[in-house]
Amino acid sequence: MGRFYVTICADTEDNPPDYVPNWLVLGSNYDVNAAIIRFDWTKFWDTLIKIFRKNRVPITWLLRVDDAPIKDLMLKRFETRIFDLKSEGDEIGIHIHTWEWDSKSHIWRQTKDHNKEYEIVKRSIKHFRRSLGFPPLSSRMGWNAMSNEIMRALEEEGILVDATCETGYKCDGMYGGRDNVVDWSKAGEDLYHPNRNDYQLPGRMKLLEVPISSIPEEERMLFKGSPLDKLINSRLRTIMEPLLPFVSTLFESFHISAHNVFYISSVWSTSIIKRIIDLYVDKAKANQDSFLVGFFHPSDILEPKKGTVNKSFADKIEEIMRYITLQKQKVALNFTTLSEIAEIYNNKHAH
Repeated sequence: MGRFYVTICADTEDNPPDYVPNWLVLGSNYDVNAAIIRFDWTKFWDTLIKIFRKNRVPITWLLRVDDAPIKDLMLKRFETRIFDLKSEGDEIGIHIHTWEWDSKSHIWRQTKDHNKEYEIVKRSIKHFRRSLGFPPLSSRMGWNAMSNEIMRALEEEGILVDATCETGYKCDGMYGGRDNVVDWSKAGEDLYHPNRNDYQLPGRMKLLEVPISSIPEEERMLFKGSPLDKLINSRLRTIMEPLLPFVSTLFESFHISAHNVFYISSVWSTSIIKRIIDLYVDKAKANQDSFLVGFFHPSDILEPKKGTVNKSFADKIEEIMRYITLQKQKVALNFTTLSEIAEIYNNKHAH
């Protein structure tokens, strides 16, 4: 029987932007320079930590750092917390958003300039290293953004493992093309060392790309390639953001999610995640090592309209952690951090 490795990542940053549905009141303001950054959710950080400690799950906290507008603000403000988490066995990695100020529209937006992406990543990791005194070994890019230049910059700055990939996902932009410009349409489901000339294909880079665990196309609940499949997985969030509360309630009844990946969301059903877990457990039972990787946004612990703890989200986190822990009755379960995955995988595939 193979081993079942489980890694949970946290894209740890400020409150979502106030242009995101439901975050008008408590969201960070990215329509001014300097941006007005809010961390209201952090007053409930302990609520999340207690759930993970109770279930003995180490977390890879991917801390938001960029060249602007946050820079190293989060690292400085929560330095004590960061080192406490590190001392308790969690991993501290980096989460980078490639923002640039648009002087014509007077808003912060995702840059599409690959050379700028390269420089932003390089400077962001240097901010991290200078502020905390140690280098990040793991990363996830904001908006799942990736390019050959980003991948090269990550490797040059010492990143051992990246978990940005969402297999098959492509988006030309959300919120009027302001962000979420991403292309993983050619990427597979397996862990791989990227090709320097095409980040979506296997190659010889030292950095290991670890796709977020997903349901294979042939296992999806909807007909593969159907218009509804494409709408849900590529366009739904762009077209129907104002209707998300209604849509999510409807889809919950039919166990449908806008995501085919292991993403614990405050909005969408957990049934897809459980299907993914089951598939990866089956792989381990079939005598193959199985690497299950999921993520969540800690900011979802804040109820965006009331400013109170989002108990529904906390319950979802608890539900998934318990479901994973139950799998040790079936397979050899190992909770790992993201950089530990790279060590395990590379050792098993050393030539």
